[in-house]
Amino acid sequence: MPELIKLIQQVEAAGFDGAGILDSQLLCRDTFVTMALAATHTSGLMLFPAVTNPLTRHVSVLASAIQTVEEIAPGRIKLVVGTGYTSAHTIGRKPATLAEMRACITALRALLAGEAVTFDGTSGRLAYASGRRVPVLMAASGPKATELPQSDVLFIASPSMSFP
Repeated sequence: MPELIKLIQQVEAAGFDGAGILDSQLLCRDTFVTMALAATHTSGLMLFPAVTNPLTRHVSVLASAIQTVEEIAPGRIKLVVGTGYTSAHTIGRKPATLAEMRACITALRALLAGEAVTFDGTSGRLAYASGRRVPVLMAASGPKATELPQSDVLFIASPSMSFP
């Protein structure tokens, strides 16, 4: 961890606006713990999971984690949600569908705003939601995902993609 935090500090010192912290449970340390530590060792760097997913982290857990990190570094946190390809693949699961990602993002935005969300018939809300806006974006690289409104999507180009 000390080497990783030093690298993140170097990213900030080099003038970058932000740093994405990998979220793949068998390939890296816990993303939100790392983000919290990075937040306490930087002063202006935007921090975000690169990228999290609705398969290995329940939406209520994601909302709690990102809200907690946002309290440590107000205005410097974003949440990027994707299919979780590497996270899912390493545990023998298929990546999330576009519908699952959309549902996750909708619930995240509501929870972070302090609104109630229904989970399998049970209503719940994030009791400590600050109400400050945390940008929640969807990572997209496929043709269906890139058709969404640009305000909701963080486009990630891959070598096989072509853009108009």
